Amino acid sequence: MPKSSATKSTKKRVNVKDLPAAEKKLSEKQMKKVKGGMMAMNMSFVKPPNPGTK
Repeated sequence: MPKSSATKSTKKRVNVKDLPAAEKKLSEKQMKKVKGGMMAMNMSFVKPPNPGTK
């Protein structure tokens, strides 16, 4: 059973690494809108309800 958990963890890590690559392209477009690539990436990662980002 523990092996199953390890496999899920590995799969999650692969997904997380796959997401940033796709989100990087989005961040480029969001960068022009938000004028902050890092902020755009952070928003895509956590998507927090930032009142200052309207």
